[in-house]
Amino acid sequence: EELPLQPLGLTLAVTALAVARRRQRFVGCRATAQVDPDFADVQERKPRPNEHLKQAANCLEKGLKVDSGEAMRLAAAVNAFALQRDGRGSAPNTRKWARRLVRGLDHHPDLVPQLSRDVGGIINLLRELEMRGDRHKVRSRKIARQHQAVREGQRGDVAAYSEASAGMAESWWAIAVRENIRHWIGEHRGSRSSEQPATILDIGSCTNPFGRFPEFETLAVDLNPYPGIEGVAKGDFLDLCIESPANMASGEKYRMGNSSELECLTFGSFDVVVLSLVLSYQATAQQRSEMVVRARKCLRKGGLLFIVEATSCLLPDKYVDIPKWDFRPDAENWSSIIENAGFQQVRFEDKVLEAGRSHSILQWQFEAVAEPKNVIKPLRKLTEEPSRSSETEQQLGRLDAVLEKMQRCATMAKTVFPERVTEAIEQRVEDTKLWRRHKRSTDAVRDKTSELDA
Repeated sequence: EELPLQPLGLTLAVTALAVARRRQRFVGCRATAQVDPDFADVQERKPRPNEHLKQAANCLEKGLKVDSGEAMRLAAAVNAFALQRDGRGSAPNTRKWARRLVRGLDHHPDLVPQLSRDVGGIINLLRELEMRGDRHKVRSRKIARQHQAVREGQRGDVAAYSEASAGMAESWWAIAVRENIRHWIGEHRGSRSSEQPATILDIGSCTNPFGRFPEFETLAVDLNPYPGIEGVAKGDFLDLCIESPANMASGEKYRMGNSSELECLTFGSFDVVVLSLVLSYQATAQQRSEMVVRARKCLRKGGLLFIVEATSCLLPDKYVDIPKWDFRPDAENWSSIIENAGFQQVRFEDKVLEAGRSHSILQWQFEAVAEPKNVIKPLRKLTEEPSRSSETEQQLGRLDAVLEKMQRCATMAKTVFPERVTEAIEQRVEDTKLWRRHKRSTDAVRDKTSELDA
């Protein structure tokens, strides 16, 4: 009041006073309110250098089996990638991309030598892994859309479907799965392997990969066969009639129609039926069960059924950490339903290994031991289980919306609040995602949502 201030000086003084008062109110509120310990004393406690990289470094040290120094170097590069891609270099986000790096190199070991590169090289490596992952998702979506289109009586995008199916069939893990099946068939047949070829009905195969093996006589059936591939018949397995041998010519396993499409199959005429990445693309649980029933009818007694499926069939939630998930309890439920069709389980495996790399994929082997049945229980994916009420699903949707809101707030608040505050919010989001992986009651989900929303 005593100083003769010019208009600009007056504006600066008033602005400084307003900022000071706002800060004083914030500090006063923080001192008196009951807050989470993670948020306490955020201005007084300064993080030590590289403290935000420790979680990511620990993940990399264990997952890649490197020493602590190398893990910290890689964590710094991953942090740079997270900052560049997402605009967030926080501990939770860096750890997320560290886990993806470990899983990506597990699936693509040919990229491991790139770990020795500088920060720019690691960033390019993470981009390449993300690109490969996106490519796999696009292929899966194209296959699913084509199956749905055919079920609805539409033609769909045949070229895109064929290209996606052929690309997926040549993945290293798909080749390794076929080698597993080949070995298991030889193990089951024993000395009979050299007598005559095993007859294989490969459902949903547009490239007839088992036709390359001389010990097999194969018939591959697909909605849209890949152009130029021999031994692949066009047909919908769910619509094909399965005829009694009495209505077929002697030794005839199938009959082609006038339009070069498969017309029917012969009951009990095949040694092996393969359903590889087929059941999960069916629209309903009843269609999956019907496929299993039909597979049993095509097999002779003592024949083998192989089912290969994506892990998503037995995952309850999008937040699940796949490498650590135990698939056996829910796989046993599928096995018991499939056995009711006239089978006995021989083996179940949830990983395929080859040359030091691994991939999570569900593999069942069944033997036809009883007469086929016409109906079995629906084969539901875990996300289709009716155990959750619609009210619980609604609460989970609200919880997810709050988590997304918290993540957006943390991102926007980076220029206003100390870094430790925003990191604590992101950590709370990650912890809640871990909490959400397990089955929770409607009340528990509602309480958690209210707690976070407050």
